[in-house]
Amino acid sequence: MASALLAASILACVGSESERGSAGAAARREGEAVQQRQPTSTLEWDTVPALEYELFQASIDSEVPRKATYRFLLLQSGTATALSKTMREVLDSLGRADTALVAARAVLYEYRPTGPRGGKVLPRAWGEWVPPEGWDGASADSRRRFHRSYIYHFDPGWSRSSHGASEAAQGR
Repeated sequence: MASALLAASILACVGSESERGSAGAAARREGEAVQQRQPTSTLEWDTVPALEYELFQASIDSEVPRKATYRFLLLQSGTATALSKTMREVLDSLGRADTALVAARAVLYEYRPTGPRGGKVLPRAWGEWVPPEGWDGASADSRRRFHRSYIYHFDPGWSRSSHGASEAAQGR
């Protein structure tokens, strides 16, 4: 029950790109207008939009101090740069949404059809939002310290087996 409430509250705060609808589109148009006024030598990071995603699972790994793992399903595919930008958006949003959170992990999954009636959910990127002490060293006092985000583009190993992510995503 607590996990369901947490997932609902995170989704309300983090949302999904598709739920942000016209507000997100207006912000993107405004951002595009600003980019058009800038020199053409902007970095790819600045011009690639974040991908659309939906939260499908949130689990508390530790209540005191609060550490949590979130799993998101990408609604579209994209480049490594777009994945990184999306993960940065996700991790920053998680830190703002839950004021008791001291460390967070997130995995971005992509659904790949394998046939007319099925497919696989594969991890495309994962990241951590952690204090300087890292995931294992995070304590209740860590919330007041600065946090770093680390983003990776390989399967962390724990992403499939820990909480049944493939089964959860396929049952949505």
